Amino acid sequence: MCINILKMKNKKAQIQMGESIAILFIFFILVVFGFVFYMNIMKGSAKIEIEENIQLKAIGIAQEVSFLPELQCSEENVRVEDCIDLMKLDAASKLLKDNSIYYYDIFEFSKIWVEEVFPNEGTKWDLYNSTPTTYRNRISTFIPISLFNPTSKKYNFGVLAVEVYTQ
Repeated sequence: MCINILKMKNKKAQIQMGESIAILFIFFILVVFGFVFYMNIMKGSAKIEIEENIQLKAIGIAQEVSFLPELQCSEENVRVEDCIDLMKLDAASKLLKDNSIYYYDIFEFSKIWVEEVFPNEGTKWDLYNSTPTTYRNRISTFIPISLFNPTSKKYNFGVLAVEVYTQ
């Protein structure tokens, strides 16, 4: 009888040990699924954060262009907001092309141009062009501006376009 009691205790212990192993196995499977789910969410949020940083960089470059003293309008040494002087624009387009190495530190891989929309639609000034051969993203930013003609003292409507490339 004593032997039967020992055998029953051993079988009971073996069953409990099997249950414990099964519970641990299921627990680790759930942990692995949770980790995979968490990593997918983190990867998605990292992509969103990278995209936001690229857009912030594009907006920053567009702001730097719009505040260049080489382009700004001024009346009695006071800067006029969102205005580009056409005479300065002609000179700056040559200056930026000739010194593109200097301006690379500011504009990096981007393409910048000014286009007149009204009244002379289609007049275009290329300011800077450093387009890479291969790129991953291209973010375009368009800023409406006034184009001031200092000889006739008239304002025209134009668009400052900035395309930023990322690799």
